[in-house]
Amino acid sequence: MRAASAPRRVVVTGIGAVSGPGRGVEALWSALVRPTDGPVVPTLDWFDASDWFEHRDRRRTDQHIQFAVAAATEAVAVAGMPDVDPFRRAVVFGNGWGGTATIAREVRQFDADPRAVSGVSAPMVAIGAVASWLARRFECRGGVWSLGAACAGGAASIATAARMLADGHCDVAIAGGSEGDPEPWVSAAFENLRICEHGIVRPFDVRRAGFAQAGGAGAVLLEPLEQAEARGARVLAEVLGAVVTNDAGNFLAPAVEGAERTMRLALHDAELDPAHIVAINAHGTGTEVNDRVESQAIVGVFGPSGPMVTSVKGRIGHVISGAGALEAVAVVHSFATALVPPVAVDFESDPEIAADVVSGAPRPLPDGPVLSNSFGMGGHNACLVLAPPGWLDRSAARG
Repeated sequence: MRAASAPRRVVVTGIGAVSGPGRGVEALWSALVRPTDGPVVPTLDWFDASDWFEHRDRRRTDQHIQFAVAAATEAVAVAGMPDVDPFRRAVVFGNGWGGTATIAREVRQFDADPRAVSGVSAPMVAIGAVASWLARRFECRGGVWSLGAACAGGAASIATAARMLADGHCDVAIAGGSEGDPEPWVSAAFENLRICEHGIVRPFDVRRAGFAQAGGAGAVLLEPLEQAEARGARVLAEVLGAVVTNDAGNFLAPAVEGAERTMRLALHDAELDPAHIVAINAHGTGTEVNDRVESQAIVGVFGPSGPMVTSVKGRIGHVISGAGALEAVAVVHSFATALVPPVAVDFESDPEIAADVVSGAPRPLPDGPVLSNSFGMGGHNACLVLAPPGWLDRSAARG
């Protein structure tokens, strides 16, 4: 193995999103800062795959792949694809369920007549298909991985891609996560666990009753800072720290210790103290237990007077492996707007939640790093530390 050199600084130069509220980052952001509460839109009924795929490829791709390609296309359009060797282009993309819509359809076909099952359905439902399609679309011939880490998959993919770039294993990476629209059988499983909400989702609210599963995808284009500056790209954010861990415990129950340790490791990776963090984009699902556990972990790391906390899942739902990616996109866009979106307009605080939850209206975002949390079933944890462009240099200049 080659000797490791000094880690390269990794920046975000492109972001893309598809979500229930509509196409693109602006539609996502409009939903996050809207002045009223409303039920989550779980399905992307507005989505027309023909905007991104020719007829033949539409028939050969499941919805989760189509969403991923749409989000990545926007991210690449914003950044411009760096002119680097295709063997130095990477893809790391999270997905939780694979092609659930295709699975459900083909099982019905099989029950009726096994000969009617589509010959291309197997690659449509494979977890690795999403990264392969992105590689094909953007000619990425380096490390190309589809990453499964449950609800932490999107953030874990961004963390993995950032590490690859920092260590010099690639010169550009498309990273993120996607999930197709909720399939009834998957939704039924969550409903039977009694952790779903079909009305307005209110993370950290005393009335919280569960999350609303939703479809969508988020994508970022990452590259080394030096390369971005050399080609005149607009830097949107910098990845200061990224950590992935696992609780190795109860498959369904969240652990305060695991969440707290992951946040501390992310801060250590970023070489920051808790006082540097100006806001936290929480996992914040809206379930009774998860929100309480996460708030306890936040207080454990940051103390009772820690940074403001928000969650976007009350506005766009829980996109499973797409969640952490869409939330990273929202954090990056918040640097441009200098605003933190609220969890809800109508909010009733919970005495068991000690965190400073943003509610009612967006709050001003100070110039500083934001911590983005993703904690998933199976004990999967991923934390990203993202900073506004140039913040590290401004901080160093201030001493």
